[in-house]
Amino acid sequence: MDLYRGGTEPWRPVGPRNYRRSDERILEDLCEQLTRSGRLDLNEVEVRVEQGVVTLEGSVPDRHQKYRIEDIADEVFGVRDLVNHLHVARPAATEGHPGHGMRMY
Repeated sequence: MDLYRGGTEPWRPVGPRNYRRSDERILEDLCEQLTRSGRLDLNEVEVRVEQGVVTLEGSVPDRHQKYRIEDIADEVFGVRDLVNHLHVARPAATEGHPGHGMRMY
């Protein structure tokens, strides 16, 4: 947060009025950032960019990774909006066994 600019929203860089970053550059930067995040399992993740809108598709092992990927994408310069269609993959061993792994109090 940039306290000198006021407000609670983090400051985002803004280019000149007629500048729009290309989808290819956004995709390249985003994929590099995701790859550098060593703790993310990206094997089943697909990333698309159209007119500055990032779409995330596929599955991840847990909710933390789902939202961490979203946060990384949102921080890339030029991203105008983000659509997160990632879902958390459930282990096959628990399918068909309701309540497996749940704690009841």
